[in-house]
Amino acid sequence: MADPFFASQDNLTRALFRNVANLSDIKRFVTAASLPFCLLKPKYIVDPFQLSVAITKAIYNQKEGTMKTNNLQSEIIYCLSPSKNISYSLKTFISDDGDTEILIVGNEKLFHTIRTAIKGEEIPLEQIAKFTNQEAVLEIYDIDSSELMNSTLLNAVISRISSKDYTSS
Repeated sequence: MADPFFASQDNLTRALFRNVANLSDIKRFVTAASLPFCLLKPKYIVDPFQLSVAITKAIYNQKEGTMKTNNLQSEIIYCLSPSKNISYSLKTFISDDGDTEILIVGNEKLFHTIRTAIKGEEIPLEQIAKFTNQEAVLEIYDIDSSELMNSTLLNAVISRISSKDYTSS
């Protein structure tokens, strides 16, 4: 039986945790061990599809040799962001030490090393919308509420992620 907490894409695993009590320890552990994981703020993710689009774009960039960042993890974060500013993208989407919810994206084979260290509850990725901060999403993606009269929030976000490479800002 498939594990309902996993959604793999090109050997990447995505997992959502809430009530995390040791995020600063997890961040130190990932950094010290140079583990290939993104530790993301779920509040900016509207739907798992948004993450899939960014992952697909990052993997494509890696395969084509067109990455804007140094590794796949930071490229995923960069692709999630509406900004072409790498520092802004990382600062905005990477989890903060005091966060209690975390979305992890990383190497499927190494996931057990981080999963067991997290003091929190793993929940299905499909529950990500419970943690979405719509006002924050509207702000960072520069979505006007009038746009949502003709489109969904997810479509507006995906549009910005997909078209970032073709805009001047």
